Amino acid sequence: MEKIKHKKYKKEQEYSHFCFCVGLRPGVIISSILWMVEGVAFSTIFIRSLLKKYRQNPDDEREELLTSIYYYVKLLSIVLSFYFVILSFISAFGLVSLINKSMPFLRMYSYASWFFTVFIYSVLAIVTHVGMIANRDRFIDYCKVVGKHNDPNDNYCVNKVNSQLLWLVIITFFQGCLHIYFSIILRAYINRSMYIMKKQRKQKSTIISPKQPIMVPSENSSSSSLSNIVFNIKVDRTFDARINNVK
Repeated sequence: MEKIKHKKYKKEQEYSHFCFCVGLRPGVIISSILWMVEGVAFSTIFIRSLLKKYRQNPDDEREELLTSIYYYVKLLSIVLSFYFVILSFISAFGLVSLINKSMPFLRMYSYASWFFTVFIYSVLAIVTHVGMIANRDRFIDYCKVVGKHNDPNDNYCVNKVNSQLLWLVIITFFQGCLHIYFSIILRAYINRSMYIMKKQRKQKSTIISPKQPIMVPSENSSSSSLSNIVFNIKVDRTFDARINNVK
């Protein structure tokens, strides 16, 4: 049992630092702040895209052009807005838990990070990529109408949409890797804190209630105690004899 615990703790010690000389606790605080900044920034971007006014007439330059991809972009913006708003609240909850050093809340924060920032993010990233690739031609048509690139030999819109899709894949992949790493660091910090707390509790319990040593009588002690008993008996008999003589 002790070997299993030792191996588990040794495995946890692989993540003893966030990066370079930054410890686990400062690293978890940094990752939580970055999550909060990410949530606030992206939720603001997608909410602003929802509040834009769209137009039916391509000649009207005052508003955004309403195309066939509008409803797809609108639905995606709504979903991602909710996602990043919730991410902001989760990271704020994690920061409060870190400040208060509440282990139950920190464990909840760890579970939420794995489920929300890793699993849900991966699902949304895959859905976004599939949707963007499926609507690629529509985005190209939108670029041609808005940018007035009607020349069939002009590949500006094709190259622009392809480059945007490539950057989307790179950014989401890098972002997902950071989410996974932050979740691993958070879990390592919680496991290490729990291990230290259990170790301190064991030390306190041994100090408060130490084990009483078992006294094993030696041969000398047993013989001396026996001689004391015999001496006391003799003293009692002589005392009784004196009392009888007085009577």
